Amino acid sequence: MTLNDSSVSTRKIMLVLSKELGGDFNVGCIGKDVENYLGNKRRKVFEEGNAQMLYSYFLERQLTKSGFVYSMQVDKDGCMGSCFWADARSRAAYQYFGDVTFDATYLTNIYKMLFVPFSGVNHHHQTIMFGCALLVNETAESYTWLLRTWQEAMLGKAPSTITTNDDKAMTKAIVENMQFKLFRINASHCFLLLESTPVEKMFPTTSKLV
Repeated sequence: MTLNDSSVSTRKIMLVLSKELGGDFNVGCIGKDVENYLGNKRRKVFEEGNAQMLYSYFLERQLTKSGFVYSMQVDKDGCMGSCFWADARSRAAYQYFGDVTFDATYLTNIYKMLFVPFSGVNHHHQTIMFGCALLVNETAESYTWLLRTWQEAMLGKAPSTITTNDDKAMTKAIVENMQFKLFRINASHCFLLLESTPVEKMFPTTSKLV
């Protein structure tokens, strides 16, 4: 089983190769090369699998569900790349709740594509979705395409804030394409804070509800 089969990110793959081969100079490629290779591999697997089925589903949803939007990238060979979708409910919710969490995680399936949800919190403190995407790689170019596509679907409204992790490609795309306040947060630090801080200190008003 390869590192990619185990859903290891490109950045970590490069770190492993560098350590195994005694430094970056000995690896023989850069992260961009790995991204291009894995991206092409994912496109091929996806195209041989359910790309047409996914396209048909999106088309059917757009025809039968008012407000549903989608966008799919197609390369020069006609193979499907990244895709984005959002329904009317997600698009409407974003107009009221503009604070966005933007992150990427690997799906546990054969495609090994990045699943990227746009999410937020409503006035009932419930998680709400503002759209989702599947990306073939983690490059700034892919994130740039996604952010522009997402903002177009959201009628051009810029988010009030975006909370994300410390991924360099993602941050680069956000900074270059949007005007808002950006928060970069390490998720592991959040979990450590939750474990070490009493609830009443983090949310003092909750004590009044008991």
